[in-house]
Amino acid sequence: MSRGLKVTEKMERLQEVLTQEVVVVEDETAFAELLVNVLSSADESLRLVKLASAEEAIEHVKSGSPDVLLLDIRLPGMTGTEALKVIKQHNEDVVVVMMTAHASLESALDALRHGAFDYIIKPFKAEDVKEVVQQALEYRKSLKDRAELVENLTEMNKKLRDNCERLEEKERELDRQLARKLRQLSALKELTTRLCQELDLGRLLHLVLEEVTQTLEVRDGAIMLLQEKGRSLVVKLVCGFEGRLERGMRLEMSDNPLVNVVTNGQPLLLNDEESGTSESMACVCLRGRNENFGLLCAANRVDQKPLCDKDLELLATIGGAASIALQNISLFEDLRKSYLETLLALVLAAEAKDPYLRGHSERVAKCATWIAREMGLPKEEVREIQYAAILHDIGKIGLRDELLTKDGELTPQEFALIQKHQIVGERIIRPIRFLARVRPIIRHHHERYNGEGFPDHLRGEDIPLGARILKVADAYDALTSHRSYRPSMSGEETCARLTAESGKQFDPRVVEVLLRLIRTEKKKRKGWSPQSMSGDTAGDTADEMSEVEESVEAAEVSS
Repeated sequence: MSRGLKVTEKMERLQEVLTQEVVVVEDETAFAELLVNVLSSADESLRLVKLASAEEAIEHVKSGSPDVLLLDIRLPGMTGTEALKVIKQHNEDVVVVMMTAHASLESALDALRHGAFDYIIKPFKAEDVKEVVQQALEYRKSLKDRAELVENLTEMNKKLRDNCERLEEKERELDRQLARKLRQLSALKELTTRLCQELDLGRLLHLVLEEVTQTLEVRDGAIMLLQEKGRSLVVKLVCGFEGRLERGMRLEMSDNPLVNVVTNGQPLLLNDEESGTSESMACVCLRGRNENFGLLCAANRVDQKPLCDKDLELLATIGGAASIALQNISLFEDLRKSYLETLLALVLAAEAKDPYLRGHSERVAKCATWIAREMGLPKEEVREIQYAAILHDIGKIGLRDELLTKDGELTPQEFALIQKHQIVGERIIRPIRFLARVRPIIRHHHERYNGEGFPDHLRGEDIPLGARILKVADAYDALTSHRSYRPSMSGEETCARLTAESGKQFDPRVVEVLLRLIRTEKKKRKGWSPQSMSGDTAGDTADEMSEVEESVEAAEVSS
């Protein structure tokens, strides 16, 4: 359709709206024609309709919306007054002017009461008809204007309500986002504090992965760390990723996009086909001051929405906090190793004074570790007992050589000096914070279960468990080793001595554990001896002792 035709149609519809319709309902044809001629001469723009009955008038009102109705009161069939009631029920805005030749006050009031605008008395003057119809048309126009205004106001109010609802919903959504952001920031602040205080790598990785899955609301997460001086990327901890990533899995340092994140340090966001696994995944690099540690990955939101840049930014924030914590652990491990090497050098120096003590601390550490593991102690406590066993005689560095190498029994004065070595040892390691839980083990490893030991005469369960374990391991190595004042004991003699002193010097439970281990080891190995067990064959303690042995080797080199 051409533009000209469209404009014409619009003009016709506008003209139709602007044209006012007057309906004459009169059964007398001559009178109806007269009315139409009068009204036509008054306003040629009017659309005039002639009807002969009340029923036709009702149908006309039902099918359309005339502006003014000139309705005769006396019509064949239904009267004009009856028709007025029905018409007003269908369209109360139609302006009805009643016509009658027998006007009375009662009929006029009845017409007005049922909604008539006015009435005309037959015979009428042309000017009177024109005036009444003109007033009716103006009233009808005011009704239309009012209706249009009400409609416009209603529409505007609806739009305003809709806008207010949208604004309120946006405000609620912003409040939800702000609350979520505040929760995330609060959680991240708390996480950063907890991570910076955590010096155990295993617990650190669990904290980080738990925070990732909860904060990003994902099903899958993984932490991968570089090992073998950056030659391999190993999955250290994983949540989800069933069948795709497993703990201990190694990733080839090739064109894998995950590996590339480690090498270039740039975060990566993969969705669906891009990842090659039909997953939505985000990865960031864990990086320290001078090195990259590995990867932090999150995948597959719980609500199944793809991960977006905001998620990647949040993951990078968590990764940044984790990187600082990893850097702290690395620095702490370097510092701890340095401290241990220094302390072990002192231990070796003390042992060098007495050839009978050479290797004693390391053997005691292996035996104590063996017992602690068998008793099911946590890994951290096992490590503390290892350190205490290695360092338990460090206080002897301050004793005179002749006390350590004297043949025969010591005098009471000399024995009193020997008794102070564990107090001296405690003082030596006191400035080292990470050995704080080791100090009481060293101080009390010569206490006796019956309370007759030294230096504080503690009894039974009041003695730290680590000290009770260390005392048994120390005694075992002393009994099975050659000394200047006596030869070493056999396995049977050693076990008998331990049994005899159980409940006196030693914790019965610790003695029972050691004896059970000895019996088990004798059954497993031919040619077993007490010296071999306390030397380098303490079962499964190799993993726990590897770090201590490395420190011993370093200390031997430095000394």
